Amino acid sequence: MKTREVDELRISKRTTIRKGDVVKLRKGPFYRTTSGDEVLLSLRGSFVVVGVLQSFRGASHFLEVVGLDDRAGTFTVLVSGKTSKREGVVWRPFKVRKVRGLFNVKK
Repeated sequence: MKTREVDELRISKRTTIRKGDVVKLRKGPFYRTTSGDEVLLSLRGSFVVVGVLQSFRGASHFLEVVGLDDRAGTFTVLVSGKTSKREGVVWRPFKVRKVRGLFNVKK
């Protein structure tokens, strides 16, 4: 999928995500077992946003994030778009919450 970088992502009426913000991720993709249990396939926790991406059609938005704790590396996560199912795996967008406090500086 072709994407382009954008300056910000509005996740609610009052909340906008930009580079440098600290966000908390939850939910995301999971595997549904034959017994109906859900096994999460994703990282959760607090991350620093290093990029905001949008698909060229504008249907999906992604965040490039770096973990705060012991998570090293950069991850690209889907935060808006369609949920799809394939062979027991449900690819759903992450739920994002902006963390306010020590890390974010008001501009």
